[in-house]
Amino acid sequence: MVICLDTSASMEGKPQKISQSLVIKAVDIAMKERRQCFLIAFSVSIKPIDVMKECQNIIGLLQKTPTGNTDATQMLDATFKLLESNPEYINADVLWVTDFLMDLVSKDRLEKLQTLRSEGTRFFG
Repeated sequence: MVICLDTSASMEGKPQKISQSLVIKAVDIAMKERRQCFLIAFSVSIKPIDVMKECQNIIGLLQKTPTGNTDATQMLDATFKLLESNPEYINADVLWVTDFLMDLVSKDRLEKLQTLRSEGTRFFG
């Protein structure tokens, strides 16, 4: 499971509370099912966390005040790299926790996303 968490300023307030609950529940499910779980927090930059190895870092991340704009480019590139280079994440479920207030991504990234979907990766938002 790959969780992509939007930590931009537009997530402050109620969206942050909802996203915190959702991430905590998804991580809990991953742990109970003994699934690999990777978190990529993103705004203008990314913060990748291997949940099973760095679980303690998630609470601190969730408590931070959302800041900055939303740029999904680095998040998508990191997600694609993880899915392609790590056998444990081939055909993973990818969950985007975001308000989707962001610029559209490039055509080549959308095509890459479609390719991964056709190969069995599932994307949820």
